[in-house]
Amino acid sequence: MNCEEATKLLDGYLDGELDPITSQQIEQHLRDCRT
Repeated sequence: MNCEEATKLLDGYLDGELDPITSQQIEQHLRDCRT
């Protein structure tokens, strides 16, 4: 997942609306992203 994808999905993530796999991908991106 890149920053653009994560940004688009962030509201849904924060609201708990995403499936577990997508949520995990966002969490991994937030941990690993350097920007």
